[in-house]
Amino acid sequence: WFHTKKRTAKEVRAAVLQVLGSLVRNYGKHLNDPDAEPVESMLANCATACESASLSFTSLVQETSVEGHAPIYWAIVTHDADSDRHTPSRLISGILRHSLPLDETSRLEIRSGCLLTKNQALFGHIRSMEAYTPLPSGGIMLLGEDFRPDSITVEESNSAGFTANFEIIKFMKRIHLSHEITLDFIAKDSKHKTGPWQISLHLLELSPPTFADAELHVLDASPYPVVSSKLLSPTSGSTSKPLPDIVIVLSSQCELVPRGTKPSRGQKNAIEVPLNNPDSTSLLGE
Repeated sequence: WFHTKKRTAKEVRAAVLQVLGSLVRNYGKHLNDPDAEPVESMLANCATACESASLSFTSLVQETSVEGHAPIYWAIVTHDADSDRHTPSRLISGILRHSLPLDETSRLEIRSGCLLTKNQALFGHIRSMEAYTPLPSGGIMLLGEDFRPDSITVEESNSAGFTANFEIIKFMKRIHLSHEITLDFIAKDSKHKTGPWQISLHLLELSPPTFADAELHVLDASPYPVVSSKLLSPTSGSTSKPLPDIVIVLSSQCELVPRGTKPSRGQKNAIEVPLNNPDSTSLLGE
């Protein structure tokens, strides 16, 4: 259709949105059709058509044009087709490639989709992509082209609790470069976020109100082997010892409500612990 004759920008826009809507609605059937055009080719044709009509496909693909949500939301919510449920499908990866730079609406749609499906593993994969977590200005020069994303694993128990393990790569260089390191994860129907210079615990969009009683354990980053979050003894012949853990308590008698929600009496939007004690300020190299 795109190649049959010259189309107006309005016609191209409508056709591209129709293709995107059909693709996310019928992706499972699309995969099972041996004669179907590959997803990558369909998205590339849409991008070419938009360029010829002086339209931004990057903007169109991030519009909330499919039943009130962006295509990436539905690609995540319906994701169970051509790959493991916990890794991005070709549709998810393709949409993200055409969504650079990713706007805040798309980030919210990604978080909402993963939160609805309770899929921390998929969110972790998406979060590790440069499309979602680009390097800051000057990042490649300082951190190197082989820089890898932070590792976040969530261990959930049968009770209401969970343990989130963070491995923050090149912490000191990054904190001095951008003054902020953001760590997102999904657990027990809630979305949490911690931030820089002070430790903050938030509930993000669509999370139900909840009480929080948590501890953040910061382990010595020296090259000792780690088993079950406990540092083993140094190798024989070494006289150095690992530093003691830094434990930061994140607890409140008030109920947490999501950011952007006006808290009522007995509620708050965040638990914040300033890094102003001798142990915690050592994290910042001060």
